[in-house]
Amino acid sequence: MPPVDEFEFRRATVSEQERISEAVNSYFVGMMYGNKTSLQTAFHKDASIIGNLEGKLNWMSRDAFANLCKAETTLADGDPFEASIESIDITGDNAVAKVVNHFLGTWYTDYLSLLRTNGQWQIVNKIYHAHPKT
Repeated sequence: MPPVDEFEFRRATVSEQERISEAVNSYFVGMMYGNKTSLQTAFHKDASIIGNLEGKLNWMSRDAFANLCKAETTLADGDPFEASIESIDITGDNAVAKVVNHFLGTWYTDYLSLLRTNGQWQIVNKIYHAHPKT
């Protein structure tokens, strides 16, 4: 690996973490409030949303996921919701965010792959785990 000025690396990383957090927060807002515009901002147009749900493989496009969120959400804009960013790992124009959220009565752990294109971070892939209800 070529030498990197440690201060410059840290400063760039913090800045990029903030930008990634903004994309992830657009995802949270879009999903929780059924806001298709926020989801279209957060996700690349060719993104995939993948996971096992109730024992079945579930594979959706960004638009199918946005339609599901719009149809199923019960929160009104501004209602509180439970979601957090657990970690962000960045390498160049690639990043992975681990997030936890409570959506439609189920806790999920999501792994979001993000790509920076034209200076903007977008989710290109979401895989999720639906935690069993207790």
